[in-house]
Amino acid sequence: ETWNKGLSPVNGVDNINNTLSHQLELTFSNLNSDRWDLRWGGTAELSSTKYSLNKELNNNYNNYSGFARIGFRPSDNWNFMLSGDITYYTARSFNDPLTISLLKAEVTRYIFKNQRGAISLNGFDLLDKNKALLRTSQLNSLIEQRSNIIGRYVMLSFSYKLNRAGRKGDPGAGGIRIGPGR
Repeated sequence: ETWNKGLSPVNGVDNINNTLSHQLELTFSNLNSDRWDLRWGGTAELSSTKYSLNKELNNNYNNYSGFARIGFRPSDNWNFMLSGDITYYTARSFNDPLTISLLKAEVTRYIFKNQRGAISLNGFDLLDKNKALLRTSQLNSLIEQRSNIIGRYVMLSFSYKLNRAGRKGDPGAGGIRIGPGR
C-alpha cells in the first residue's frame, strides 16, 4: 500500500492531491526439484488519484502483469530455461489499453571443474513486442512516454567464477573448516 498527498495552489487556493496505490503479487514455484524449476505468478496494481478542486482530473489506473518460467537441468553440465512475461496497462484517460509481452530463452553449458565456467546462448524478446513505456498523471497533464529500445536479440556469453568454492570436503574448496585439525 502506498499513499501520497500533495498540495498545489490553483489561483491562490490549495488543491489537495491524494493518490492511493494497492499492489498485490502472488508467486508459485516448485522448491524441491533438482531437474525442473517452475515458477509462475502475477501482479495487480490499482491506483486512484483524487483532487479537491479539479475533480475532472480524478483518475484510476490499473496495471496487471503475469509471468511464467520453466527451467530444465538434465545433467550437471546443461541448463535450459524459457520464460515469458505479459503486462497489461489500462487507464481511463489514455486512448488505448496496452499489452506488452516478452519471451526469453537461455541454453547454458557448464564447463571446467566444479562448473566454474559457463557458455550461454540467450534470446531476448523473441516475439519482438517489447516497448519502453511510462504513463504518468501530474497536476494538469497526462504523459505517455515511449523510448527507443533494443528489440529482439541473441547473445552468446562466457562467464567464469573466480571463487574456489566447491563441494564440502574438497581440498582447496575455500570454505571454513570447523573441527579437529590434522
